[in-house]
Amino acid sequence: MAQASTAVQPAEATANRPDTSVHFGGDIYLYQFLPMDVAGETPKFELYALSAQIDGRHGRWGFHADYRFRTTKLRNFFPGNTWLQQGYVSYATPWGELKAGSFYRRVGLDWDGSFFGNLQYFDGLKLDPEFGLGFEGSHRFSDHWSSEYSVQYFSNDAGINGSLPGRDFISEAGAHARHDVTARFAPVLHLYRDTSLTVGGSWAHGDIRRDSGPDNQRQQWATDATLQTGPLLTYGELLHQSIAGQILVAPQPADYGLAGIRWTRGRYQPRLNFSQANYHGLKPHREYILQPGVTVLLGGGFSVLTEYDFWRSRTALQNTTVDRSLNLVLAYHF
Repeated sequence: MAQASTAVQPAEATANRPDTSVHFGGDIYLYQFLPMDVAGETPKFELYALSAQIDGRHGRWGFHADYRFRTTKLRNFFPGNTWLQQGYVSYATPWGELKAGSFYRRVGLDWDGSFFGNLQYFDGLKLDPEFGLGFEGSHRFSDHWSSEYSVQYFSNDAGINGSLPGRDFISEAGAHARHDVTARFAPVLHLYRDTSLTVGGSWAHGDIRRDSGPDNQRQQWATDATLQTGPLLTYGELLHQSIAGQILVAPQPADYGLAGIRWTRGRYQPRLNFSQANYHGLKPHREYILQPGVTVLLGGGFSVLTEYDFWRSRTALQNTTVDRSLNLVLAYHF
């Protein structure tokens, strides 16, 4: 009788039982920052992040969580040195996946493969989690055509992203995103066995509300293209942001550009990224970041990332070097 709870169930009782799986993993990044003659910057070595991830699946239901740890705050407006980067439940359908929880907004390209980041990231437009509902998927129409699509509704922001203080509303006390809606549709042309062209269009609209005002409305549209030829990726994106209402602080109306090329196979994977922003708000100016880099796969989940970053700001009166640095990262994926 003591072993009754572990007795083998009849085959007919388990035939329709949903498959269940749970996977634990994550990433560790050790980061060396080496500035090159930039005023106010000094070298530093730190644990950039420990990312602990869990993925679960039970039939059509799924769960994903990415919790991150540091020895210091990533940004001074973060609630602490630990935070939930993403956390959501999902449900798989024949047309795509439903999500509920905290996950990234999808406007334009998801990411450019860099470590340091791009101007869109530093302005809070990339890797930006918010709380809400979403649906995303893809469909194959024929051997030559398919499509990718997503629709998202966010009731409020998650209070975190990679924006630098003062460059996005999220670092402003009492400012919050409300009723943010995004949509993206991207046809994919499959040219050959290992060659495809993806051309996407995105739109987003939402409110920025402040406890002490003034409130704003933010609207974005983006177009992007990615050409994959075997292991070679070439990509680009144009994004326009408009702000309605009285503009006293960030964000600003701006036009963004992003372009890059990278190799994705073998031990050595070089890349080159470029991003720029033309700001039309309180202080009109232009900024750009140029990033050559290479990732070297060491095996066993270890890799070394090396990037040179040159960040320049230009106004009608002066040019300023915001950052010129060598960035070295030892990464471990488990």
